Parts: sequence; structure tokens; C-alpha cells
Amino acid sequence: MHGEQAGKLGDLEKKCRTLLIVAAAQLALGALFCAPARAFYDDEPETRSFLIRTRVRYWFASSTAQTRAYFVTPSDWWDPAGDNIKLGKTDTFKGMNSALPLFSAEVQPFSGFSGEFEAGDNRFGGGQFQEHTWLHAPGQVLYLLNGVDWYNPHHQDYSLSAARTKGTARQYSANVYLRIYKSRKVHREDDFELQHNTDLMAGYSWYENTLRLSRGYNVLSTDFFLPTPPAGPFPGLDSGTSMIWYGWHAGFREQARISDCLSAEGRAALGPGLRFARKSYWNLDTALANPGVVDKARGTLLDLSVSASWKFWRQFELDGGYQMWMYSASSGTRTYYYADGTRQYWTVDLVKTALKGMFLSLSWKY
Repeated sequence: MHGEQAGKLGDLEKKCRTLLIVAAAQLALGALFCAPARAFYDDEPETRSFLIRTRVRYWFASSTAQTRAYFVTPSDWWDPAGDNIKLGKTDTFKGMNSALPLFSAEVQPFSGFSGEFEAGDNRFGGGQFQEHTWLHAPGQVLYLLNGVDWYNPHHQDYSLSAARTKGTARQYSANVYLRIYKSRKVHREDDFELQHNTDLMAGYSWYENTLRLSRGYNVLSTDFFLPTPPAGPFPGLDSGTSMIWYGWHAGFREQARISDCLSAEGRAALGPGLRFARKSYWNLDTALANPGVVDKARGTLLDLSVSASWKFWRQFELDGGYQMWMYSASSGTRTYYYADGTRQYWTVDLVKTALKGMFLSLSWKY
């Protein structure tokens, strides 16, 4: 456990160092070219009531997702009878990594108010999927059929399967910004006095992952509780799952002018009631309908980003920064739909999703 924590801290330190290097490089380039570039827009007014900003952004995000659901087994499954013994599944998705191109346009019809729309999609491959099937019986002893006794099992696997994934990611969002603070104006020749604005932000976001699962493999297989397929590859897997996160969010945006051609921006948004929906089709389980498994939950989204910009020529800017998009939920439902029309209901007690990584962008302002 300490090794894993140390590894995570090490990765975080590396990402922070990388971010600082990118920001320092941009500031250095800006300092080098800022003086000659100033001549292109010295005649521009300090502020303008009407503004259009378009941006092409490449987000080099690493993506992971996890869902966990369970049901309480009947007491007569056990001898002696056991109450509150849970059987569940934990699905993990890793390695859904690729550059996500995002195209956005922001229009400011009058000073202090603007609206923004952003859209993007990508393709990725080489992802990894694992499905853990486990028993959870804290404070109890399970006497299994093969003579093995489990003492106080906590989400202990009795089956584990894996597969390779590939798929697509799509993102759409819309935001409005209302300025609630603006620092006093400074003289044009004073390049060292910070000038900044604070905006109140509200919007709606929609994000979807659609995946295909293939090359299935049973990693752990046992027969001491329920019959499971033997360890090794199982041919013919061609299943799919889609996960969608959607809902409202609100937060703040801070923009700071460092000099005539250098600026910085930070954004923080919270979506306390963001919805999650997942639909899965398993082609090797003929008892299930299509889609056979549907998860629904409501949780919290945290969206953080920070960037630095360099205005290198006329209305064009280069941006670089880091963004984190994290979602979590602890309450929801899972429904199994069977081909014969029957249904089974489970409880979803965990949904976790994270997209995080560096981004680079090119902006144009008018």
C-alpha cells in the first residue's frame, strides 16, 4: 500500500514538474518575443465590448473508469444460513489514452458577459478491461465447497476475467460567463502590474465513452462457490458497453494579464448532481437481452484547469496547461434485462471516472 501511494505521489510530482516546465518555456518565449509583437496591437483598445474567440485544443488525457455493484444473496445459499452476504462485480477500464481534439468558440456580445460552446471526439485502442466477481461478508466466516474457509472477506474475488478494448470518446459542453470582478486599469507601459478578471460560470456538459470488448481471458477461475469457466482465453468475445456522464455544473474562471502578450487562466467547476448511465451488451451470455445490463447513478463532477497563453502574432495565441476531469458516485441501480422478459436489480455503490493530462491549443481572437 505504501509503495502504491509513493508511486502515485511520484507520478503527481512528475506531472507538476512537467506543467511548470511548459509554463516556464511559454513565459521565456513570451519574454523573448513580447517586445516586437507589441507593435502589432499597441493601437488596440484596452477592453472591447464585442469579442469572438475560437480555439483548437489537444488534450493529451489519460482516462480510467470503474463501476461496482452488488446484491444481497439469499440466506439459504449458505450453510449455516448467512444474512447480508453480498455478491458483486467490479468493472475497471484502463488505458483509454489518446489526444482528444476539442473545438470551441466563445462570443462576448457585450462587456462582462459571454457564451461558449465546445465539442470534440477521438478514437483509441489498446485499452484494458477487468471484471472482478467477489464476495463481501465482513465479520463472518464462509465455509466453501472445496473445504477452504474465508474469514472476514472484503470484496474477495472468486472469479476474474479480462479483455482488450477500443472505442471512441465524445464531449460536448456549453458555458456562460458573467464577470463579477475586474481589477483597475493600468497604464499600457506598466507591464509588471497584474491585471485580472473573475467570472462566474454555469453550464451543461455531456461526455460519452463507447467501447468494444474482445480477446477475452479468464485470469482467475474457481469452482468452490459457483461454477466458473476455466482459466485461459475464451474465444468469440465481441461485446460492447457505453458510458455517459451528463448534467449541469457551475464554478469560477480567473483570467490574469501578465503583460501585453502573456496571460494566464484558471478554471474550477463543480457538478453536484451529474448523472451517469451505462449500457452493456454481452454476446456470450445468451440469457441476457440487448442491452442486457443498465447502470444509473447520480454523483459529483470536479473540473479543474490551469493554463498560460502567449500572444505571438496579431490575434493568435498559443496556450498550454493541465486539466483534470473527475467524477464519483456512491449510490445508484443496476438492472439485468433477460431475454425471457425477467429482470434482476442490483445496487451500484461506486462509480469513479478520471480524465487528466496536459493540453496544447491555438486560439484566435477578434
